[in-house]
Amino acid sequence: MTMNRKHFLTAVFFPGILLCCISLCAQEILFSPEKVTDWLWNYTPDKVSVSEENGTKVFRVYGYRQLFSVQKFPVETGKAYRLSGEFRAGPGTIPAKFYFGFSQFAEKGRLINSPQVNILPGTDAVLLSDVAKSDTVVFLDSGANWKKGGFVVFGARKDLSDLPNFRIAKGTVSSVEIKDGVVKLTLSRPAGLEAGKGTGVREHFPGGNYHYAGALNETAPREWTGFEGIISGFASSGLPREKWWPGAESVSVLILANYRGPKESVLEFRNLKFEMIKKENH
Repeated sequence: MTMNRKHFLTAVFFPGILLCCISLCAQEILFSPEKVTDWLWNYTPDKVSVSEENGTKVFRVYGYRQLFSVQKFPVETGKAYRLSGEFRAGPGTIPAKFYFGFSQFAEKGRLINSPQVNILPGTDAVLLSDVAKSDTVVFLDSGANWKKGGFVVFGARKDLSDLPNFRIAKGTVSSVEIKDGVVKLTLSRPAGLEAGKGTGVREHFPGGNYHYAGALNETAPREWTGFEGIISGFASSGLPREKWWPGAESVSVLILANYRGPKESVLEFRNLKFEMIKKENH
């Protein structure tokens, strides 16, 4: 198995060689799949399989599939977590892209997507007039940093305590006009919600909808290769890979297999683990 070190955020030790002064010790294994039924996926039943090879369970995913662990796992402040696994393209198949990480859920199991947390800094403003569901024009008191393509988010607070914010206009910003200190935003479609004059707003932008701690847009290697990510703490905003996004309370493990690849592509993986860990200095 190839140790592809560019994917490893942890300390790695080979016999007789000290590569880092910090070791990461498993405290509790939260998820280590052994059965196809450990996963949910957009599937026909024959597209995901598992077999045992030399005592190790090897999963195979045929064509593009989104796999999510059936179980969700709470994540806590003050804890560190490691996601790891070994991946390769199925022998004799065309390597395709894959992603490895998490879907994240806020209070009441609500899925967190990137527009709910990915702020455009410097865009906090206040509504100068009420907004109705059918409105496609929004007036603000400031907007020098607003850009086309983002979303108007309502109920924004400067301390970011509103994140994740699910009060998002349905249309994106298609134009920004500033005249006599008044900012006029035109939306690509009606706002779809109501907000009163004086409500705080902010611009958010879409990004990847999942947290790709382990692998981001990687081409499946020909040989078994380890991919790993360490997550500790919570971000105040944005889409970092080394921290949970704002408001995350639980997560499920995610694999996007053979992304935009040919239907004949096969992704194999083994020794997948999601662990709670502790760091020890030496």
